[in-house]
Amino acid sequence: MLWIKDCPFSWDQGMVGPVVMADGSIALCCDSDGAIWRTMEDMETDRRTDGAAQAEIGGGDPKLRPETVRWAERKDLEGTPWADLEWKEL
Repeated sequence: MLWIKDCPFSWDQGMVGPVVMADGSIALCCDSDGAIWRTMEDMETDRRTDGAAQAEIGGGDPKLRPETVRWAERKDLEGTPWADLEWKEL
C-alpha cells in the first residue's frame, strides 16, 4: 500500500493512501475510518466524505462507496498531479 501521511483525524493511527475511484479518478482515503478526500487541500481543511457511512446507509455517491474503490498503485498515479508527491510504501 502506498501512503502519504498519518490520518490527521483518526484516533487509531490510520494511514492516508491513494485510491482509484469507480470513475477512475484518484482520491485519498484513510485506511482506518474510510474517510475520503478528493484533494490534499480537502484533507488539510477537513472537507472529507465518509465513504464507510455512505455504504452502511446505502446512499450517497456510489463512486465513494468502499466496494467501488481499490488502493492505487504507482502506475495509477502516473500522469496525475498525485504522481509528484513523496509516497511511502508499506
